[in-house]
Amino acid sequence: MAMNCLSSRSSLSRSIGVQTLQIASDAPEESAQLEERSSAAPGDKLGRYELRRLLGEGGMGAVWAAWDPNLGREVAIKLLATHINGPAGRPRLLREAQALAKLSHPNVTTVHDVEFSSSCAFIAMELIQGLTLRQWVRKRRPSTAAIIAAYIQAGRGLAAAHAAGLIHRDFKPDNAMIDDAGVVRVTDLGLAALVRDASESEGTAKLSEAFDHSLEMLGTPLTLAGTLLGTPAYMSLQRLNGRPATPACDQFGYCVSLWEAIYGQRPFGGDQLTALASALARNELRPTERSAKVPLHIRRALERGLDPNPDRRWPSMAALVDELERRPKLRTNRVLAAGFAVAVSLGLAAFGQRELEASACADPFAELEGVWDPSRRDELRATLRSELGARGTEVWEPFEATLDGWRESWATSRSTVCREQRHTSAALTSARMRCLERSRSELETYLDVVADSDARAATRALEVIAELSDPRQCPMLETRESFGVGSVESHMAMVLDIEHTRANAYLRAGRYREARIVASDLVAKAEGDSHRSALGRGLFLLARIEHLTGNRDAAVDALERAYAEFLTADLDLEAGRVAAYAMLVTGDAEGQAAIAGWDRFLRPVLERNEDQAPELAANRLTALAAAAQADGDLETAIASYEQAERKLEAAFGSDDLRVATMLDDLGGALIQAGRFDEAEQVVRRSLDLLRAKLGRLHPKVAQAHLDLGNLNYMRGNYERARVSYREVIELAGLAFGPGSPTVMSAYTGLGAVHDALGDFEGAALNFALGIEQGESTLAADTLPLVHLRNNLGATQIRLGEYAEARE
Repeated sequence: MAMNCLSSRSSLSRSIGVQTLQIASDAPEESAQLEERSSAAPGDKLGRYELRRLLGEGGMGAVWAAWDPNLGREVAIKLLATHINGPAGRPRLLREAQALAKLSHPNVTTVHDVEFSSSCAFIAMELIQGLTLRQWVRKRRPSTAAIIAAYIQAGRGLAAAHAAGLIHRDFKPDNAMIDDAGVVRVTDLGLAALVRDASESEGTAKLSEAFDHSLEMLGTPLTLAGTLLGTPAYMSLQRLNGRPATPACDQFGYCVSLWEAIYGQRPFGGDQLTALASALARNELRPTERSAKVPLHIRRALERGLDPNPDRRWPSMAALVDELERRPKLRTNRVLAAGFAVAVSLGLAAFGQRELEASACADPFAELEGVWDPSRRDELRATLRSELGARGTEVWEPFEATLDGWRESWATSRSTVCREQRHTSAALTSARMRCLERSRSELETYLDVVADSDARAATRALEVIAELSDPRQCPMLETRESFGVGSVESHMAMVLDIEHTRANAYLRAGRYREARIVASDLVAKAEGDSHRSALGRGLFLLARIEHLTGNRDAAVDALERAYAEFLTADLDLEAGRVAAYAMLVTGDAEGQAAIAGWDRFLRPVLERNEDQAPELAANRLTALAAAAQADGDLETAIASYEQAERKLEAAFGSDDLRVATMLDDLGGALIQAGRFDEAEQVVRRSLDLLRAKLGRLHPKVAQAHLDLGNLNYMRGNYERARVSYREVIELAGLAFGPGSPTVMSAYTGLGAVHDALGDFEGAALNFALGIEQGESTLAADTLPLVHLRNNLGATQIRLGEYAEARE
């Protein structure tokens, strides 16, 4: 059956299967049966869109990933099946497009385009890379807190739909997706209907005879003309009885879905519709085995949303979601944390100081329940031990001590703000409380990333929390303007702030792919909402990610855009930080001549903020040093590094992590200059500081060991060099993986040690081991591999293995 709106690149007749999904109660995505075929294939054109790959098929048609040349990105195309592209099908697709187009919300899929013709109809929408919530729960087995957090995002999306006058009518775990960055979006609004259009025909007043006791299992899709629309397992009693849908029906389906996710079963039993309807009417909830692990207020909120009488449910989806994220029983993350921060600021303004003192100030430690408490402590300890084995203790002990200190500081600061509220304005108290709330949300986001770490990321757990904001600064705020915001921020601004925190946490954990996804999404959202400061921060973060992953041109482009945004927003210091980083990126590769332009931007910023920006001044000196080092001007480089180290030590103390990192840079320059005695002193001090701040397993510690190994090799201390190189292979293999350039450099050093000792066979063995590991992950022309092959060939010549050397 040809579809005239498709233009094929091939004259061959090609077809795809359009399936009717037979939804089984335990595996909805795995029980599809082929129903008919429709001519479409990769490479075909649909209007301006080029179809690339089939993502899924259902009773309404197929969903394709397609390329949109206008937007320059992939989109999802929902292509209506030919057999329903008529009076019954097309209005339904149009309804989906209209419903989605009404919404602009981070938790609802975005529609880009809709098109109809006599032969086909399709919607072009946002392409989400991820899993349905059902798949996510099954495959990832998230914690109860993570499940609730994800569903709160979905609830916000449903609340936004209701606010726009829309009802979903078929919410279930298969109609919400979570992407790789943890953002949840409500999908498949194909059954949505206008709230105000209560007269729309949806079925008879009672169950059709098609749904009598002889019906098959509840998984059977019930999209039958003249009766019901939706999936009965997630329907309220009034929907099963054929009455019109209301927002309370979505609330019911949402509560069934969340109940199923956290308890492992749906709340009402019954394999046939009559049995299900009977259980619903009696409000007969199944007994649960895991209720002790679910906060009581969560269960009660769901029970109210499942009431058979819609008038006794929550007054709105927004009210239900507010209850789900209510403190102190549970703290959730990401978007919902930002939403709670809004609630805090509004609550302070509305209820005043007396209520704050009576409730929120009674027990400041209770405010940290679910963030850093015994349960969270046990969860993270288990994660680190699982990923790192016995070595996890080396990370866990300083990690725990750091967070315990932060917890005490936060609680003390909270008590101080509460105690002093009688002597300060409500606006200033609100700003101080929001400062504390942001600090707590920041920690929660960081810990979420640590909890989801693999072995490589787990080695960086201490670095993830190293830049936690100090809660002791919050009671010191003297004006609300000093916090940088008014008494109430926009919801989107706070969402973007949480997104930035999460992307930065991924970056610090070395999870660059996730960091890039979140940062790119942040940039897109900030551009759409004209949040210039958030856009600048997002671009700056994206630039750091691109630089660390070797995409220098992309990094420079992002830095130039970030600098422009900060200048436009009149954010002087932020623009200066971008300029300093741009100097480092360009100077490290191109030398001193390349950084002059950026330095002209930066110097006036430092002059205007001389006393406020010691780190920025040190960053400029570091960039100058790196550029001089690239030019071979080692004495200039060393002098700049030393000056930067002195500035950092004076501002932050001799044991600060920034000082440790600067010492490592200085040590490398001293080694290169042949000043070995000074270099050893500096590198060992850096190594001690890095181990104390980041733990022995951190990749920066491995790099310091590599510097020490190189130093000892150059000084002829071969046994000490051998010990350092072995340490690098152990630590870097854990932190980076066995085929990393750092590991390759360590094998190069080991081989060189054996060569210097006349053990040519040992040298050849280490060079070969390095090549074998590197070839599994690195490109053939990667510099460490080139060095290893060159060294192996030279060693084989010494061994008389000329054929092998020639190869």
